[in-house]
Amino acid sequence: MNPIRLCFLILLSLGMYTTSFSQQFSLEQTKEILMSHNWLMTSYTTGYDVKNYATDEQKIVINFGKNGVMNVFDITSNSPLEPRDYVVTVDKIKYGQLVEDPKLDYTIEKGYDGYTLSLTNPDINSSNIFTYKSVDASNGQYKLPTNRSIIVGANRESYDGTPGDAPVIISKINNIIKQAIGNIRFYEEGDTKYIIEDTYFTTGDIGVNLVVTLKEGNEAPKSYKYEFDPKNIEEVTLVDMPQMSPVGILKIEFLEYDNVYQEVIKKKENLYAFYTNEVYLSYLKVDPKNYGRLKDLFMELKDLYKDKQIQRLSLLENFTDLGMEYWISGTGISQTFELNNIQFTSCTMRFQYDLVAIGTSGDTTGSFVTEVPLKDISSISLDKSKSRPNTILLHATKDGFRTFKEDDEGDFNLKAPVSQLPLFIDVSNSKTLERVLELLKTHCKECGGTNLKLKNL
Repeated sequence: MNPIRLCFLILLSLGMYTTSFSQQFSLEQTKEILMSHNWLMTSYTTGYDVKNYATDEQKIVINFGKNGVMNVFDITSNSPLEPRDYVVTVDKIKYGQLVEDPKLDYTIEKGYDGYTLSLTNPDINSSNIFTYKSVDASNGQYKLPTNRSIIVGANRESYDGTPGDAPVIISKINNIIKQAIGNIRFYEEGDTKYIIEDTYFTTGDIGVNLVVTLKEGNEAPKSYKYEFDPKNIEEVTLVDMPQMSPVGILKIEFLEYDNVYQEVIKKKENLYAFYTNEVYLSYLKVDPKNYGRLKDLFMELKDLYKDKQIQRLSLLENFTDLGMEYWISGTGISQTFELNNIQFTSCTMRFQYDLVAIGTSGDTTGSFVTEVPLKDISSISLDKSKSRPNTILLHATKDGFRTFKEDDEGDFNLKAPVSQLPLFIDVSNSKTLERVLELLKTHCKECGGTNLKLKNL
């Protein structure tokens, strides 16, 4: 994993643990102690009170600058610095200016050999405590590096989430797959043949987009558009094709659940959209090295998105509970939802869930995918007497939230939109409710939505 990514994950993954500010220091004394030293991570305590000690291969240091800028760096690598603003209060260290940036609980204790700083993050539902000891800030080993590159801002305000190196890998993929344009693609045993008119990858809201345009005989060309997150790729394999076919087909399969959005676009016909779990990609197989090259590039793309993709909605996603059932009661209807999968990318939340609904006008059961663009949320409400566990209801604008239902073949096909959907986050705890509302309201506004206010019913 990229070292600077590791540094930030250490702070972002600090667990929930109730701590109190040590009263032996005033706020001004605390700030002076923090800024007068650097802080070397010595241990971290995970669930079940298992204490782990830092090793020589992982030496994370925090520097609290007197200019209000904080740096977290690994002294065992030359990874770039990504300075962020910080603010210290009597019980919190706010690391960064974005709404999803951590507000860390802390304690400082003085010992015979210096100070001990303990950090936890109440946003994460675990019980991790990260412990640091004070070290000499002027010591060459622990001193803030001055010879490293600096990432300023790192486009952190953007909801894009595309890793910086992704376009380079995508360009290499395009250089290979475009060799297939103008060639014949066989279907199954060769009974049907298509001409590949176009094929290309771009970055997209979910992760990457693939567009393939095929033409069969005298029929109008048909385009297929796939959208998927590369980090969910499970494997890349070959599809058996007739020997005489100049074009081979790769099948990209994904981790559990259907997380590939696909559109089939025909001229003069309605758009056919659905979710599936496979992507088929044509390439020129007369060059025997193309398959290996493409497979390596897709695995490289997977690792890149896994390690460097930063989605601003990821903290809100972390509050959701996969596998938990939510009961929602309304006028003439009782609904039980079970969340199976989620994708929070760019400014859209996608929920895959099972639903059992019993109503006076009929019953509904099945598995569904519902898309919730943040700009399409018109209002939010909470009825503590009609939801178990308590969860926020998202209400759509007049067009509703696009919804897909699973068919007998396992694909999810477009159905009627829904007017509301639970957020699938347990907000029974008042502090959780406060933090979730802060995140949801800010993200909605920044994504072009309305100023949301919670309506308690």
